Amino acid sequence: MSAMLGAIGAASKFDPVQLDWEALYYPGGAAFQAQGYTNNQVLNDGEPIPDESSASNDLLATGQTETTLTYVASSNVNSRPAVRGASLSSGDHPSYQNTLSTGLTSYSVVVVWYQDTILDSFSQIIHDVVNDQVFKLIVAQDGRVGINANDTTSTYTAAGVVSAGNTYGFRINFVPTQATAYLDGSEIFDSVATMGTLNGAEMFMQESTSWPFSGDLAFCGIYDGDITSHPRWAMFKNWADAEFGCTI
Repeated sequence: MSAMLGAIGAASKFDPVQLDWEALYYPGGAAFQAQGYTNNQVLNDGEPIPDESSASNDLLATGQTETTLTYVASSNVNSRPAVRGASLSSGDHPSYQNTLSTGLTSYSVVVVWYQDTILDSFSQIIHDVVNDQVFKLIVAQDGRVGINANDTTSTYTAAGVVSAGNTYGFRINFVPTQATAYLDGSEIFDSVATMGTLNGAEMFMQESTSWPFSGDLAFCGIYDGDITSHPRWAMFKNWADAEFGCTI
């Protein structure tokens, strides 16, 4: 895994909101920080993970009876702010959901997270709010990365691709007939199929019933179209690589 730590002062001058995301969840961002969450505060019902973009697609908790998400001001992701999953393996855990105003068939998703030890069989990061077969990113206990791209089952990488104690940068790009995914800048998935519509995001839990997120999530952005075609993509990538200590 590549690490590009860079100069923190230089990195902090770039604002990732400039990329016109359809939804952006970034605990280091202005909207999240405006919530006034304190270090190690548990997020409960009614306490959103705000959307940093102008679309205001906030993530809201559903079905929470046990607390599993915590805000950490200095996380394992290069000491940046993040949302931490408690990796609990039983109970009714929270999922956080939104519904996009317009569904997407050509889109990109960018995720940066620190992988903690997985106590359950899987660690769920994000999937489509209506149907996880449309899109899903999940990590198995043996380090396989599972990706759904409008298929009935997840396609997994080889065991050990992801290991506890490391930060990872993930990017996937969907067009109507193909999906291609990258981990730390290297292609790990390519699928030719008729893609479904992304209706929204559900994060940190597999459909509110199992597989809680294990780790620190520092960034998750959903973009309408190919994110690499944005004129500020190169600036964003350099910022993200330095800010989070990984390769997007």
